[in-house]
Amino acid sequence: MKKKLLFSLCILFLMLVTFYTSLDLHAKKLLDDAFMRSFSAFGLAKALNAAISMLQGTQLSLMPAGVGVTLSIGEILDPFNDLVERFSWVMLLASVSLGIQKILLAFSGKLFLKIGVVFFGSIALLLLWIDKKQTFTKFFKAFLFVLLLRFFAVIYLYASQFVYTALLQDEYMQATKKIEMTKNHIEEFQKESAIQSTKTKESSITQYFSDKYEQIKDTLDLKEKFQALEESIDASYTSIVDLITLFVVESVLFPLLFLWLFLLLLKTLFRIDLANR
Repeated sequence: MKKKLLFSLCILFLMLVTFYTSLDLHAKKLLDDAFMRSFSAFGLAKALNAAISMLQGTQLSLMPAGVGVTLSIGEILDPFNDLVERFSWVMLLASVSLGIQKILLAFSGKLFLKIGVVFFGSIALLLLWIDKKQTFTKFFKAFLFVLLLRFFAVIYLYASQFVYTALLQDEYMQATKKIEMTKNHIEEFQKESAIQSTKTKESSITQYFSDKYEQIKDTLDLKEKFQALEESIDASYTSIVDLITLFVVESVLFPLLFLWLFLLLLKTLFRIDLANR
C-alpha cells in the first residue's frame, strides 16, 4: 500500500509540474542568453575579419617607409585571418545548433504533450489501484515516454547553463576580451598607417628634405605600434582556439552527449518490467 501511495504521489507531482510554465520560460531565457553569446562571438569574428581586410588593403601605403613593414603585415595577418574565418564557421555551426534547440524547446511546450502526460498518467494511476499490472506497465511506460519528450529539452538547457557557468564562463569572458582588444589594435594601426601614408605623400611633393626627420620619426613610431600589434595577434591565437573549443563543447559535444543519454533512457524505459515487481 505504501509503495502504491508513493508511486501515485510521484505521478501526480509530475503531472502537476508538466503545467508549470515557469520552467519553460526560464529555459527559454537561458537559450536566449546562449544565442546572445553565440551572435556576439560571431559578430566579433566578422568585425575582426573586416578590420584585418581593411589593414591588408592599406599595405601599399607603408612601402615608402622602407622598413620592411609591408611584408611583415602580410605574413602575420594572412594566417590569422584564416583562423578567424574558421572561427566564424564554428560560430555559424553553434548558431545552427542553438536553432535546433529552440525548435525542440518549442516542441516540448506544446499543449498536446502536456495533455498526453495527464492522460497516460491518469490511466496509469487508475490501473495501479485496480491491480492491472500488465496494462499498468504499458501505460506507465507511455507516461514516462511522453514525460521525457516534455522535459528533456528543458533539462538539457538547465544542464547546459550549469556547465557553462561552472566551467566555461570565465574562459569565454577572458577570450572575448582579448580578441576585442586585438580588433581595436588592428583598427588603430590601420588608422595610423593611413595617416603615415598621407604624410609621406604630402611631404614627398612639397618639402621632402625638411620633413625627412618627421618621416623617420613617424615610421619608427609606427614600427613600434606594429610590434605591439604583432604581440596582440599572437595572444589572440590562443583566445580564438579557446573560443572554438568552448563552442564546440557547448554546441556540439554536449548536445551529442545528451542525445546519447536520451536514447539510453528510451532503451532502458522499454526494458523495464514492472509487472513482476
